[in-house]
Amino acid sequence: MKTHVTPGTAAAVLAARVCGLRADLLAALVHNPLFTPDEQLVGNHSAYECECPERLALWLRNVQHEAARRERLQAAQAHDLARLLKHPQLDQQCAAALPLLFARATTEAKRAQVLGQVWLMVLERAGRIGYHGEILN
Repeated sequence: MKTHVTPGTAAAVLAARVCGLRADLLAALVHNPLFTPDEQLVGNHSAYECECPERLALWLRNVQHEAARRERLQAAQAHDLARLLKHPQLDQQCAAALPLLFARATTEAKRAQVLGQVWLMVLERAGRIGYHGEILN
């Protein structure tokens, strides 16, 4: 007995695949604190506009890779923040303000900038920054 795929069956299979990919994509993107509210909103809208399963699958992989990259970056920044807070050259006032500054920094770049500026201040106080800004041993 031969199995025949009718156009209606093929369309139903494609619709189910698109629906499943869309659900997976939105589960990875929406309500994920690693993504900004704007990214979530645009992603939600675009996911419902897209009917191409290949594009949705590629997008899902990209979102998963970006989420993993951002998790690694956040872990590294949290580690740097913990190391910085334990540094003997960091005064108490700055140590108290640093977590607040870090929490208010809304983007990865701003958090990295805050950490970089405080590290430079600490290294300057420790006498490990040369006249031209180079780090000394």
